[in-house]
Amino acid sequence: MGAKKSSSGLVTKLILSLTVALVTVLLTGDFFLSIKPLKELELKQIDEKFTARGAVPFKDSTPNVIILEVTRNTFKGMPEQYKKWPYPRDFFARVIRNLNNAGVKAIGIDFLMESSNIFSPEDDSSLINAILEKNNVVIAGKTFDENRSAGGNVRIEVENLTEDYGNFLFPVDSSIGIVQVIADNDGVHRRYYPFAYSETSKRSVPTFSFAIMNKMMGLPPLAMAELSEGYFKLGEKLIPRYDNVSMLVNLYGSSRTFPHVDFINVLDDSTFNTAEELEYETALNIWDDPASGLLHSGMFKDKIVLIGSTLEEDRDVIPVAFSTDERSGSNTIYGVEFHANVVQNIIEGNFISRFPVWLEIFLTVLFVLISFFLTSYLRDLKFRMNWIVEIGSVVLIFLMVLGIRELSSYIFIHQKLLFSYVGIDLNYSWLLLKYSLLFYSRKKTKNPDKGNVFAIC
Repeated sequence: MGAKKSSSGLVTKLILSLTVALVTVLLTGDFFLSIKPLKELELKQIDEKFTARGAVPFKDSTPNVIILEVTRNTFKGMPEQYKKWPYPRDFFARVIRNLNNAGVKAIGIDFLMESSNIFSPEDDSSLINAILEKNNVVIAGKTFDENRSAGGNVRIEVENLTEDYGNFLFPVDSSIGIVQVIADNDGVHRRYYPFAYSETSKRSVPTFSFAIMNKMMGLPPLAMAELSEGYFKLGEKLIPRYDNVSMLVNLYGSSRTFPHVDFINVLDDSTFNTAEELEYETALNIWDDPASGLLHSGMFKDKIVLIGSTLEEDRDVIPVAFSTDERSGSNTIYGVEFHANVVQNIIEGNFISRFPVWLEIFLTVLFVLISFFLTSYLRDLKFRMNWIVEIGSVVLIFLMVLGIRELSSYIFIHQKLLFSYVGIDLNYSWLLLKYSLLFYSRKKTKNPDKGNVFAIC
């Protein structure tokens, strides 16, 4: 009779623990629903891992990407008639030619040029011809209008786009990349989409970094990353998928981790006069001075150059998963830097891979079973002061959770594997709730374990 009762109790505990495990998996697995607080907890765990890891070095000590930035200093250095935006397209043509003379592999222009003939047809032609000379330039495009709002986070499709994706240069050689990046629900940018779908043209087009890689690898301008089991495949590159539509960006560090060069320093060759040169009537020629010019430094040889703004008023500053400390704003970088991280990830093959979902589920279920049966076993031990055993159970499970957290951080830092333990945290919260209810019931009755489902498990 006693053996039968014991067997029945074991089955009950097993059913209850498996039920809790199933509920935990359903709540944390995004299979049928996404619970915002749990999803945000999972995202915060990613941020904690990046911050704990800190900045990482580039594979060959120097990055493959250089950022050519438009800054306040750029405006200050322009001749008086050009101290405003937009700059003549001829300025970009000059910079493209100078960079190509220095041996760059590809150039990305992270500025939308929606209208032609702002200055003159000749000005537009200058830039078009510079692009066609080497066919190694990617221009910026968009698929939705960020300046129009329908309330909340709803984006409105751009009705006036035809096939140019917001850039009059698209017909030149179709090398366009969508520069808009999508944040997670908490406003932080962690993921990167290989392509974006345009409702206007009814097709997907590469995002900016993937369009750059098309140039690097000699692929067609609008070549798309293919979907394979667990990966995006671009040429011979396999990029681990974080989910069905995106990769997790493996950030190298905070803002200015990549080399930055001022736009005007590449523009300032022997054929261009900066404001300072005009004022002092002295040629500086920062770009092509025979003794000290950037052209002769070799720093641009075989590099990818991304041209973008680092002016705060351009509002291209985005929060990311990496933070140097807990100060507000320490987790922000410029949009062009975010693209640079993705390009560098793909070139180096430096990716964060996600634990297989089935393995995360298995480990969560295993933890639930262990914690339930361990606490149940300790409760069955007869002690005069059972509350000591109960506290010990909570502490023991807490140490298990802490160990799993540390293990998760270790494999993230050293193996570049992301393991989500939200389900385990949720189970520990359930355990604390259970003991709180037991403590409350003990105050209400002299025989707390009788008929108490929490005491069974």
